[in-house]
Amino acid sequence: MGLCEKDKSHDKVAKDIDGVVAALDANPDIASALTSPSLEPTSKRKVIESIAKSLGCSQISTNFLLYLSDRKRFDELSGIATDFRVLLDETAGRIQADVVTATPLGPADKIRIQKALEQASGKKVVLSATVDPELVGGVVTIVGNIVLDGSVRTALNRMKTQLLAAVQ
Repeated sequence: MGLCEKDKSHDKVAKDIDGVVAALDANPDIASALTSPSLEPTSKRKVIESIAKSLGCSQISTNFLLYLSDRKRFDELSGIATDFRVLLDETAGRIQADVVTATPLGPADKIRIQKALEQASGKKVVLSATVDPELVGGVVTIVGNIVLDGSVRTALNRMKTQLLAAVQ
């Protein structure tokens, strides 16, 4: 975080690191090579520089990636990216919220949910929505380590458990 203070590049660095993590997730052979002790450090540096350049990473991001590689910590990049995003959100007064529904949410529904979460948390909410048809209906909201499960699937499972307990 401190390296980003001078030019206020926090968001750019977070985006860069997230991009590299996504690229490595899509190319597990490259990710494996970058953490392998059998690949020479100079070769690792060239690969990292090439990836960073192709993704348009800033010099700060590239230097950070090279630093991790030099210190044999490149395998921790995904966790570092997550932690950096959390710190960045805390500093900016934001929280991440994931909403899972059985059918896609319309723009008005997303705004309504986002506003309700902002009012409840007192923070700016960055909302991501995904679809899981197995929910049957309702919504599951995940904010940090809090899960609010209002899905029909969970309600049906509770009823099933209660019915089975009553029969026994």
